[in-house]
Order: sequence, then C-alpha cells, then structure tokens
Amino acid sequence: MAPESRIVLSGERVFDLVSGAEAMAELAMELGVEDESLILQSESKDTHDEAKFVKPIVENDHFILVTSANHMARAMGMLKKSGRSPIPAPAGHALF
Repeated sequence: MAPESRIVLSGERVFDLVSGAEAMAELAMELGVEDESLILQSESKDTHDEAKFVKPIVENDHFILVTSANHMARAMGMLKKSGRSPIPAPAGHALF
C-alpha cells in the first residue's frame, strides 16, 4: 500500500457488540495494515448514509470502492449521485 493511502471502513453496530467498521479494522490490523492508515466511519446505517458520510472524508480524491459484487451497482449509483467517482472493486463473486 502507498504510505499516503488510507482505508475507510464503514458500517454501524447492529446486532454485534462492535460496529462493522471496528470489526473490519481489527481484521485489517491483523493482516498488517497500520492503525494510522484506517479511518472508521461507524454511523452509516445503509448505502445512502455511507455515500453521505464518505463524501467529506474522500473529498475530491480518487478512491477505490470495495464492496460485495451484489451491492456494487447500488453503491456506485449512490456515490456518483453524491458527486464522487469511485473506482469499483467488487468482492465476493459467486461462482456457479
């Protein structure tokens, strides 16, 4: 990873003791990502909120959107509607 890069992790706490953002941050650090490279956004409840809360974090910077392949179209649409232009990186493809 480039030293100036940051990873924005989003997701609120629903049924778990920690938010989705916190759980992903813990895994990222176990995989060797430095804590100072992580930005946690734990307030979003849905894709609309994520687009709204990510906008001031990324401002006009280039960024890569990693989300489930099933959710990519919706996430891209919401982010583009908010004026952002992420580079899509879908994950979790189902192979049949």
